[in-house]
Amino acid sequence: MHRVLTVRDVMITKFTAIPRDATIRQAAELMHRGGFSGAPVVDSHGKLTGVISEKDLFRALYPTYGEFYAQEALIPKMDPGGMEEWLRDEGAKPIAEFVKPAITTTPETPLVQIGAIMLARNIHRLPVLEDGRLVGMVSRRRLYQAIFNHLFGFTH
Repeated sequence: MHRVLTVRDVMITKFTAIPRDATIRQAAELMHRGGFSGAPVVDSHGKLTGVISEKDLFRALYPTYGEFYAQEALIPKMDPGGMEEWLRDEGAKPIAEFVKPAITTTPETPLVQIGAIMLARNIHRLPVLEDGRLVGMVSRRRLYQAIFNHLFGFTH
């Protein structure tokens, strides 16, 4: 009988957490430099307050559909340079209003359970908490690779 894989088997413990008071630009820079597409967001005490992704940041730069529609007549008059400048200015907005609540896991949670949650909720990464502390991250890619290897004997 095989040992049951847990989050501890695949979680990363070296990760970048983004401060809740960061701007869109600062968060995007941290993600870009770190080469990751999402991250946990923490308060000034390092406590997890949520998660944010590149997609969240990208959406935050652009107006909502209602805002866009209300100003639609102006859009054709904006040159691409003007639009880029406007988007650059939007980068100064704080991320706090765009942070999503985090669905979390623990190091001892079986991978098959986390896989089901990630599929059902279309989640790409989960913060890992141990005794209330943020101790790691588990990505859908690492989880799937581990499960496929474990079940079917794939190797890297």
